[in-house]
Amino acid sequence: MNRRDFLIASGALLSQPMLPAFAVSDNPTGKLYFGYGSTGIGTKVGKAAADLMYQVNPNFDYRFINEPGRNTVAATELVRQSLSDGNTLLQVNGTIMSLFTCLYRNLPYDPLTDFVPITFLGEYSYMLVVGPLVDRSVKTLDDYVEWVKENPEYRNFGTVLYGSESHLAGLELSYQKKIALRAQAYGGTSLMTEDLLDGVLAAGFMVTGNADSAIKSGRLRVIGVCSEQRHSPWPEVPTLAEQGVVGMDFRGWYGWVAPSSIRLNRLIELSDATQEMHLMSEFKAMQQTYSLKTLDLSPAEIQQRIHMEIKKCEALYQKFQLSRVDYQA
Repeated sequence: MNRRDFLIASGALLSQPMLPAFAVSDNPTGKLYFGYGSTGIGTKVGKAAADLMYQVNPNFDYRFINEPGRNTVAATELVRQSLSDGNTLLQVNGTIMSLFTCLYRNLPYDPLTDFVPITFLGEYSYMLVVGPLVDRSVKTLDDYVEWVKENPEYRNFGTVLYGSESHLAGLELSYQKKIALRAQAYGGTSLMTEDLLDGVLAAGFMVTGNADSAIKSGRLRVIGVCSEQRHSPWPEVPTLAEQGVVGMDFRGWYGWVAPSSIRLNRLIELSDATQEMHLMSEFKAMQQTYSLKTLDLSPAEIQQRIHMEIKKCEALYQKFQLSRVDYQA
């Protein structure tokens, strides 16, 4: 099914009539919300992409707004309840659209029915990194496992958020390598990075592209990536699957979605404009800068990916007997 067919067939839009194209202000007040703080890679990616969208068409002038309240849900709710004119969009990642449905019992939104995909900005992997606390001779996963066995007091691994992809990756590693690792949750990657660099924490799982300067300088070392195949921006870094963790495959992504109430014509215009943006050399350079893998997915393919990620997450929560928690506003 092609993109236009998906948009027309989508259950969220099926009841809408085909409206004629409507005029767009020369000075729109568009807003692009993101439920995370301003210091992470997601913000840099989103701001760069918003600027490129304006270059494609000055009518698509979206102000990037960080709204990290209520564990990203404040931004999600603002967009879900917004008008149908397409002037309010949401930047998401796999955590917001897939994992949260597994983590929270009473999540106040449904990613498959409350939103429709617009575009995919790029895919990232997760990586296992070690800091200066770990001996410099540790270069492979087996080296790290043996080091932890010899230094059990440093068995903690850093992760962002209980039940997150990085937490699941650590559990999978611990399960398959038969080593008693213990998750240590952080409120953000920057805090975990500080503890790694300061020798408080031995190892952690984080998104590729984070702590870039510390990795390039050698202060942090990447043991492997958590995707099934090598992360294309880092072809020299082996996967953990290659190093014996069978089936290890944790990947995330950034994208833009609109509320399901958006007018169909406006959604098609936005999707077409993002396709033009994907062809820009500046867009490809942005992906390279932030270690994002290029994947040109249609809205239908994005929707299918979300569905499959939810199913995978549910299976892993069951496998590791992780408890769901009540979402509290």
